[in-house]
Amino acid sequence: MKVGIVYSQRCIERLEKKIYADHPEMKGRTLQAIYRALDDVSEPEFINEDGAIIPALRRMDAVFNLSTGLRGESRQAHIPALLERLEIPYTGSGVLTHAMGLNKPKSKEVFIANGVPTPPFEILDTLQITRKDLDGIDFPMVLKPTNGGSSRGVRIADSLTQLKKAVREAIPKYGRVMIEPFVEGRELTVGILGNESPDVLPILETDFEDLDTVVYNFEVKARIGYTTEHTFPAQLTPQERETVCQVAMKAYRALLCRDYARVDIRLEDGVPYVLEINTLPGLYVDYSAIPTMARVRGLPFETLIRRIYLYAMERE
Repeated sequence: MKVGIVYSQRCIERLEKKIYADHPEMKGRTLQAIYRALDDVSEPEFINEDGAIIPALRRMDAVFNLSTGLRGESRQAHIPALLERLEIPYTGSGVLTHAMGLNKPKSKEVFIANGVPTPPFEILDTLQITRKDLDGIDFPMVLKPTNGGSSRGVRIADSLTQLKKAVREAIPKYGRVMIEPFVEGRELTVGILGNESPDVLPILETDFEDLDTVVYNFEVKARIGYTTEHTFPAQLTPQERETVCQVAMKAYRALLCRDYARVDIRLEDGVPYVLEINTLPGLYVDYSAIPTMARVRGLPFETLIRRIYLYAMERE
């Protein structure tokens, strides 16, 4: 079976330049490791989506999808939509899930409708804001773009003055932003694998002590990832773990996730608040959360990749 590994060379090179700034020898190793993992169960082939992609896709029997998209508000859904049109099975979540996952307000509306705890929110799309526009959301609050991933553009505002400054900087760049109350508490990351009977991987916790931020934004992620001393297996009571897993699984199912995803949570006063779901979480070696969780479980990277691939094939 021919399996295309679809990725954007331009996007991967740009990201690896940041995340492996101190370890340039790591560049390219993730793609090679995925290739080796799939080589045991298929005939893998790299397909760079930066160029003409349809002729290459037509030769494939299946796709291991790593595409976060090139442009547009639903960019992460583009390759899945194309593959469905071509009737080619692929790994990961479907078109609707990726589109909703990138749109933070829409995903939160789904969470709310399904009883998943998540902070209230309001959308801002104008540079002129007053307290009335905040809809009762108190400071400190988190401001983030309504679309996008990797926590890009996320920042904290402690006052109306700070919020106005953040809005003036964000709206020209992103068009619309979302605000929500800052949830004090523990930052947890929950990885889920599977479909019929999903499996929760070891939960990770990030400690912001000694960091210059209290939110896990893109700049912090690029600097420390999920493999430094700041991120470690969460020490939870049995009740806390059960509650966190139940809420994460509820969010996973509400957004119709498939094969694997990552749920970001803040645990405050025993309540797990879902901040967002990454429907196509990174798989970067010695950096990303899912491979780190698998390693804690004792699951080698190649086994993780084959498991994701087999989940997709079982669905077909």
